Amino acid sequence: MRPAAAPEAMPVEFEIPVSGQVGPIAVSPDGKMIAWQNIGAKTLSIRSMDSNSVRTLPIDAQWICWSPDGKWLAFSEGGKVQKLEASGSVAQTVSVHPGRIMGLSWTRDGGLILGFVRGSLMKVSAGGGEPVPALALDEKGGEVGQRIPVALPDGEHVLYYSLRADVSGSGVYLARLDGNAPPRRVHTRQFFLPMGPNTSLIAINGQLAAVRFDGFWEKAGEPVILTDPMPGGSASASRDGRVIAYSSGPAANDNIVLYDRSGKKLETIPDAGPIRDCHLEMSPDGRKLLLERDAGNGQLDLWTVELGR
Repeated sequence: MRPAAAPEAMPVEFEIPVSGQVGPIAVSPDGKMIAWQNIGAKTLSIRSMDSNSVRTLPIDAQWICWSPDGKWLAFSEGGKVQKLEASGSVAQTVSVHPGRIMGLSWTRDGGLILGFVRGSLMKVSAGGGEPVPALALDEKGGEVGQRIPVALPDGEHVLYYSLRADVSGSGVYLARLDGNAPPRRVHTRQFFLPMGPNTSLIAINGQLAAVRFDGFWEKAGEPVILTDPMPGGSASASRDGRVIAYSSGPAANDNIVLYDRSGKKLETIPDAGPIRDCHLEMSPDGRKLLLERDAGNGQLDLWTVELGR
């Protein structure tokens, strides 16, 4: 007699009720813990997946990532990179970062990779120290920023979003941390979240989708839609992709308010967003504003706004 085949595992979906808008979400590598930012309250919440109890700390965590062993959380707050034991409540300063951070990832060898609005990826020891360049900017290729890094489990590679002067060259790139091979583009989306050795989450028209790759992040297959539209949402996944967490809610149309050096209000640009964690730049003559705007499909649009009209 042959033993009966094991029943196919069915996905289990449940909701975690929260009040207010949720910012970045981070699922621990083993899928047992989840942490998220509460934007309005400026707090950090931590919860075990098998418990209804939520621990909330007075920490305005802008970006969140877990250590590979799931024992620590790292985050940026107030111009600093800090870390916190998953069961603790007192944060320790790792470093002061030199620019506006946009992404954080913990490496296998105990380092943290930082992404920035402008400039190259930086790396710092999780034990503390000064950040040093992790990659060089591809200045010949018009690269101006390396953002949203994801350190891969092999400890040798990192995925990141490369912003280029020619937007058609922007996208997710794969690079060796030792610099022994030139980076190569693997996808055009900005939102790109690896889960497992050859699968990633991407965003398509506000929906989460899974994409499988041939080889080592080589050719991408056809995306498979996983969720309903989630405007203004965030997502994260465990290392093996068995646990996926995402938030959904109204997309925030942010206003941009301009002030002079004395603090006098000059102008309000209504409904400019959603632009949270994006980049603004004024023209030299002060007449135009360049801004990045979330297109809602995992990519960024560049907009130019005439001022003082």
